[in-house]
Amino acid sequence: MSIDPEEGVSSRVFSLLLNPFHLYAMMMVTVPRGSTLIVPANCIITPTQAMKKVSLFFTLLLTVAAVVYEAEDHHVSGGAVKSSSHVHLATDGSRVTFSIKVEEDGDYQLTLGHQNTESSSADVFINGYKQKELSIVPNEKHTTHVTLRTGNNLVAFETSKDNPSIRLDHIIVPRSLFYASRGAGLPYQTYEAEDQQHNGNIIGPDRTPLTLASECSGRRAVQISNGQTISFTLKQQSNGVVVRYSIPDSSNGNGQTASIQLTGDGVSANVTLTSKFSWTYGEYPYSNDPSKKKAHHFFDEVRYLFPSSLSAGSKVKLTSMSGLIITVDLLEFHQVPAPYANSDEVISVTSYGADATGRADSTNAIQTALNSYKGKGKKGIFFPPGRFKTNKLFYLSNVIIGGAGPWYSTVFTDTPGGAGFPAYGPNVRLYDFAISGATTVRIDATDDNAICGEKANGGVAHNIWIEHTKVGCWLNGPTDGYLIENVYIRNTWADGINFRMGVTNSIVSYSSIRNTGDDCIASWSDVKKNNGNIYKYNSVQLPALANTLAIYGGGDHTAYGNELSDIVVSGGCIHVGNRFGAQHLSGNLNFYDNTLVRCGSSNYNRPGHSGAVWVFPEEGPISGGVTISSSDIIDSYSAAVSIFTGTVNNLNFNDLNVQGGLYVLELSGIAGSSNFKNITATGVKVVGTASCVGNKFAVNKSGANKGWDQTSCQNF
Repeated sequence: MSIDPEEGVSSRVFSLLLNPFHLYAMMMVTVPRGSTLIVPANCIITPTQAMKKVSLFFTLLLTVAAVVYEAEDHHVSGGAVKSSSHVHLATDGSRVTFSIKVEEDGDYQLTLGHQNTESSSADVFINGYKQKELSIVPNEKHTTHVTLRTGNNLVAFETSKDNPSIRLDHIIVPRSLFYASRGAGLPYQTYEAEDQQHNGNIIGPDRTPLTLASECSGRRAVQISNGQTISFTLKQQSNGVVVRYSIPDSSNGNGQTASIQLTGDGVSANVTLTSKFSWTYGEYPYSNDPSKKKAHHFFDEVRYLFPSSLSAGSKVKLTSMSGLIITVDLLEFHQVPAPYANSDEVISVTSYGADATGRADSTNAIQTALNSYKGKGKKGIFFPPGRFKTNKLFYLSNVIIGGAGPWYSTVFTDTPGGAGFPAYGPNVRLYDFAISGATTVRIDATDDNAICGEKANGGVAHNIWIEHTKVGCWLNGPTDGYLIENVYIRNTWADGINFRMGVTNSIVSYSSIRNTGDDCIASWSDVKKNNGNIYKYNSVQLPALANTLAIYGGGDHTAYGNELSDIVVSGGCIHVGNRFGAQHLSGNLNFYDNTLVRCGSSNYNRPGHSGAVWVFPEEGPISGGVTISSSDIIDSYSAAVSIFTGTVNNLNFNDLNVQGGLYVLELSGIAGSSNFKNITATGVKVVGTASCVGNKFAVNKSGANKGWDQTSCQNF
């Protein structure tokens, strides 16, 4: 039998009771939207009712589940056409891409279901590179084997000009893993410093802007100096660590350094910290001059790869080796795979003289490789393990740029705007490397965006790590079918990701975005409307300004399965607005199955508060439909939902769990109406609805609403 999530729900959680040798073991699995759990017929099935979405208990006898991935729920590009039951790969180069997660490197069976009535063929690409060609026989499923690697894999099927017609229904991959029900599910575990053993001082909790604690995950951190320590006990095997920290800036704003020591399980390493890429001052868009005061954007991160893996249960000690106060927010411990090998489809930049030590500038060598790879019969270039110094952006089209993995292959610069691979044409596909910029202050006129570009149809960014640039991904339209997946964007000076001016049918998924200088993820329908984009299963937190996910005007968009947290100032976790000259929202926005924690904030130069969900029709009425449903909103700064300034109708809030905050709903300067169904609130500190607008705005309640009956004017 098979079980799939109900329509409009991103995932369902099932408890599986395994009874292979009359020894019971229970595991929780999550079935993402677009996937189906296959349970073999020899199972004893006992359903029970649990929560709103049904959890089913099964007794499985010596069996392994498989997952069906429906083609129509995955990424398409190159002219592929979705229908309700399949994807039609109808032209040369049309492609459908699946996200497949596995526990270990190895050979995996893959079964392809299709609706073809004639013979055809498809090329199979795994993480960017062609692995094999499949022959499609009418009315028969096709089973083959592919080599996948630990963690997230992109498995793509693409037609060729010889046989350009496939109606792909689904694929089945036994032994693949279910993704986390919400959030990116990336291969690391987070340890908050304040929850560990230490002899330092805890700061926070404090949400006051311009304070260190306000920019911490969870609003707390530990400060250490002069030999003080924080100790961590690993819950899983790890060989890499990310330290999120802040140290004081220098008096001239150019930065200073401090040192920490990491020890444990036979490993000892001194790691240098710097304030060069943190701290900014004054008014928007800010300065690097401390005399302008109003300091913020305090934090940065450093990565370190241990020489060997540390086992679960190992004690890791972080020791301050400096007289400076070091504020430690969190550590992330990763299990980093071995370096990825070069494919025959790409040529190493070292073949053209690029210096993997980072001592010599490799710009000219990389450009020569880009000019020459086609003549060698290749499809792109490859960065082997090493650090490659550049001094410009490389503008690309129709090319693969690969690496050995973002912990091994890094393109870096000591010049602002000196490292990046923006597309200025279709089919630019980036895999498995890091981009480390040298930007120390936001200058909007500078072309300093690590990836994306414009007119970038069919582009891919997979397993890319970006830091210290102005923007991570700035994508201009017209662009159709761009895919961002398994990407880390940290410590930028403006947006993490911005889709602008006619970006359509593109996806941001399974990615981690943190400590951006502006919106972490934004859709800005400037000049032309963005439409049909999906934001799913991302972990997004701590923009120094603005929102974790913002939709400025445009058409239809969907966001589900995201974990959004820790707004600092002038933002919400989900923001919908007709603002910044955007084409007014006329489509349908659907946000569901998201978690919003410590969201909302006070606002610069504006009365009222931004709610965890913030609706703001500043420049004209919102005529499209907006639905927020099946989500958890926890510990908001003020309101779970705020709506202010202008006119809005067709807002729908369904099946929300609200915990804490001052209010459930805050209304200010707004006219129109909104519908609220099955909103359960607990721990609301002031009143259910804070409103001084009277009958200008109708709050229409239906179903079971609990814990927010009262309304009062709070005079914001």
